[in-house]
Amino acid sequence: MARYDDVRQVVAMVGLDPTLRQSGSSMNYTVGIARMGHASLRAALYMPAIVAARCNPVLKVFAERMVSYGLKPLQVIVAVMGKLLHLAYGVIKNQLPFDPNYGKVKLVSS
Repeated sequence: MARYDDVRQVVAMVGLDPTLRQSGSSMNYTVGIARMGHASLRAALYMPAIVAARCNPVLKVFAERMVSYGLKPLQVIVAVMGKLLHLAYGVIKNQLPFDPNYGKVKLVSS
């Protein structure tokens, strides 16, 4: 991971970053993924993203939130693929195991 300074560079390398497509006066295109990265990595992330959206409690909440925003099923899977990359990058960079409660505020009871 020393090659990449930021997780966004990893997401762009895989080709999961959003890209706006415009052509002259026609601006009715939807925003899609770049697809300029490694197709084999995108393919390798597809099934884990489907399983994670269904079984991982953290990513299940994330996927349900994306559905509530009105995203289509394939858009939700692509968002989960990107989130999986973010999580993997954080685990590798920090050399710590995955903690589903990381970053949550803990309430102190007296």
